[in-house]
Amino acid sequence: MICLAIRRCRALGLDPLNPHEVQIWKDKHGLHLQLAYPLLTQWVRETHGGHTAPTYHELSPEELEDEGLPDCVPAIRCSFILDSDLDRMLALLDAGFAPAEARALFTRTGLGTATVSDWTNPYFAPNGRSKRWKLRKRALTDAYRMLFGSPSRDEIVRLRRSRHQHLLTPEDFDPIADDLPAYQQRIIAQRKAASRLGEEPVDPITEALPADHRPRDRNRLFKT
Repeated sequence: MICLAIRRCRALGLDPLNPHEVQIWKDKHGLHLQLAYPLLTQWVRETHGGHTAPTYHELSPEELEDEGLPDCVPAIRCSFILDSDLDRMLALLDAGFAPAEARALFTRTGLGTATVSDWTNPYFAPNGRSKRWKLRKRALTDAYRMLFGSPSRDEIVRLRRSRHQHLLTPEDFDPIADDLPAYQQRIIAQRKAASRLGEEPVDPITEALPADHRPRDRNRLFKT
């Protein structure tokens, strides 16, 4: 089963060891692979531009019926407008369209749902997050997929490089102490992969800091 997951990930250009890129799980229906939320949001932001802040609406019993969902199923709809559509929407307003009508023409939506068993599962949402937060994330992801589809293999490789990451191999984790936390093992493996490819290792956390807050010796973050 593990080998199958690795082969599927490699065929898609995904790093099976990187939770930023892919989520893998197994249930009674078999093995499942899903592009991770951080990868999708990065792809949309860098490839398709931004959008207005999403708004979320919990479906009423009547709206659930319209969607063909049982009235006991929790569901949230996400809505936003692409930045690239704002000028076109303003042009419609200048042409005499009502604001609500113009907005409706350019509003993109997605739907996030959960089964009753998922909703009652105490582990449905991660620690520190509400169940509705997870539904909102599902709704936004659904909108992205309906609007843009999924990134190609070449795009996934480009996105990984823009994060200063590399496709890791088992050799990049050898030798690394097993008692280290997983995130530290990944940082060390990324440093080894960068050296293997002749590139300067970059810590993504340090790279996100303002220049005057970065440590002068960046490589000290990776010393083992």
